[in-house]
Amino acid sequence: MKERQILFKEEMIRAILDGRKTQTRRVLEPRPEPFVERIEFLPGVGWCPTTPSGKIGVFKRLSYECHFGASGDVLRVIGSEVFLTITDIRVERLWNIDATDCLAEGIRPRGVDPVDIATNLMDDFRKLWDDINAGRGFAWDTNPWVWVIAFRQGRRGEMTQVWNLLEACKRALFFIEEGDDAFSCPEETQAYALDTIREMRDAIAAFEAATDKTNRYE
Repeated sequence: MKERQILFKEEMIRAILDGRKTQTRRVLEPRPEPFVERIEFLPGVGWCPTTPSGKIGVFKRLSYECHFGASGDVLRVIGSEVFLTITDIRVERLWNIDATDCLAEGIRPRGVDPVDIATNLMDDFRKLWDDINAGRGFAWDTNPWVWVIAFRQGRRGEMTQVWNLLEACKRALFFIEEGDDAFSCPEETQAYALDTIREMRDAIAAFEAATDKTNRYE
C-alpha cells in the first residue's frame, strides 16, 4: 500500500464528498503509437500495448506505469483532507465512456426522457473534459488513451498513520526480542519497552483480525 497525491477541481471534490464521484479519467502519457489497439495489464510486466492476439514487444514503448498507484493504494486529494482508496484501474480510449461512467464521474443528470438524460450526461462530461484538458492538447476530439481510476472515500488519513505505527512497532519488537544492539538500553527500561510493545502486538493482532487490510480506510 502506498499513498500518493491527486488533484481535483473544487466542484469535483464536492461531488466526491457527496458520494456522486467514484471515477476519474487521467491522460496516459506519453501518447501510445497511433496503431496501438489496446493496453492491458500483464502480471510481472505492467501495462503493455498488445496486438489483438495478445502479443507484446512489437511496439516502441513496452509498458506504462500508472503514477497514481494500483488497486489498494491511497490517494490524498491535494489541498484537502480527503483520502481515496483505489478500487480498480484500467486503460481505454476516452470515447469508451458511457452514460453510466459519466454518472460515476460526478456529472449530474439533466432531463426527463432517458435518451435525453444519457445525451446530456455525455455532453456535460465532454465539456468538463475539454475545460480541463483541451488546452494541454488532449481535447475530447483527439480521443486520447486514459487511465480510468475507480475509488472509494476513506477516512482522513488517521488509518494510514495508525497502520504505519503498528507496522513500526512490529519491527521494533522483533529486533528487541532478537537482542539487536541498536536497541541496547538499561534492563529495566528494556523490560518496560518489551511489555509495552507486546501489548501493542496484541492490539495489532486484534486490529488485523477485525479489519480487512484492503478495506481499512472505510
